[in-house]
Amino acid sequence: MRLFVAVTLPPALQDQLAEIQRQLRQTRADVKWVEPHQMHLTLKFLGETADDRLAGLCEALDQAARMLQAFAVTWGGLGRFPPSGVPRVIWAGTQAGGDQLREAARHVDEALAGLGFAREAREFQGHLTLGRVRSPRGVRELTEAMEGLTLPSFAPVTVDAVTLFQSTLTPQGPLYTALHTARLRP
Repeated sequence: MRLFVAVTLPPALQDQLAEIQRQLRQTRADVKWVEPHQMHLTLKFLGETADDRLAGLCEALDQAARMLQAFAVTWGGLGRFPPSGVPRVIWAGTQAGGDQLREAARHVDEALAGLGFAREAREFQGHLTLGRVRSPRGVRELTEAMEGLTLPSFAPVTVDAVTLFQSTLTPQGPLYTALHTARLRP
């Protein structure tokens, strides 16, 4: 199974992000846009994992979640990876709650390191991937559009759980199946 741990997003936020994508699509840049209903905030990518490890993963995530209290995140601002040159990823970042997301990612990382999963080498940066740039075609127009875009006012999103997902790759794109949800303290 190909697995990752993520925070899910409410449909209203997915709709707002879809509108941003719609505006950026007008640049005709060569970008593979993420389907809005598939958008999530990845805390940790686990990759291919044996089925028999599932019970231990669920238990470790429950333990990590019990260490965290529910919190609010507000989204705002667009960015890109890398920050200069030809971008590979277009994303929306946090305006508030980024520290709590980092803390959640740290707890998940520590809990899963105890099961033999490699610790993250890079510092966690909470972001929602909107699209992946496939070629330099239209990149200048895309970055100009990003700089000139007026973003909507995003309502805070309560993060009260982390979810273990299975990702199945298909020719039409990935399919995500929630396998386990670990609840944070209220």
